[in-house]
Amino acid sequence: MGEHRDNSEIDPSSGRGIPGTGEVRDKKGTIPKAWIFIISSLDITALMPYSNNTYHIANPENLVLPGSPTISRIDRRRFPSSRVNSGEVYPVIENLVLRMERAEGDRDTLSEFYNTDAIFGFAIRAHLQLAANRGEDRENQQLTRILDIGIHDWKGEDRSGNSGGSGGVPYAIRYAAVLGSQLLERIRSSEAKVRVSGIRGVTGLLIAELSSAGRAGAGMGCTIAGL
Repeated sequence: MGEHRDNSEIDPSSGRGIPGTGEVRDKKGTIPKAWIFIISSLDITALMPYSNNTYHIANPENLVLPGSPTISRIDRRRFPSSRVNSGEVYPVIENLVLRMERAEGDRDTLSEFYNTDAIFGFAIRAHLQLAANRGEDRENQQLTRILDIGIHDWKGEDRSGNSGGSGGVPYAIRYAAVLGSQLLERIRSSEAKVRVSGIRGVTGLLIAELSSAGRAGAGMGCTIAGL
């Protein structure tokens, strides 16, 4: 009663539609064949943003697929307590990921996390900032590539050329990329303020000119009236 099928083959043993041969409809809507294929063919853990000490980056359709860019947590130790308060349990890394994904993540210092995890978190934030501004950075494509190299894990031949063959980016390179990303955000903010200030300045000059022209016109009118 809860389901009806359109153009789907029926499995004689179960009476259910065979996934991949049509669309299965239920009370919540329609599940396209493509989604059925993706869900059935991929490891469900690969769809999680953070798993196995790795942050998996989604594509524009907000799907995490095999081969997608990643950011690895290089130092995988389990610390016993908070960095700033030994009486508090060390926060779970999933909490760090969520905090960096929030809108206010750019103001979070991750003070209770040890430095290696803080760099991991800041790298996630740097990736999100870079992705948000990628279309606006046409004049900074080389800088964008440099930041990509320092933020994301190295794969393929790049991975084999890395020290020790590790996909994780060396701390010095990742730290430099995170620092560069922060400086770039400051530059963007400063440029935006300059643009706003410039617009206000031009608007002020126009208003002053119009006001002056208005006064001059009024004076000329009085002069003509006196003739």
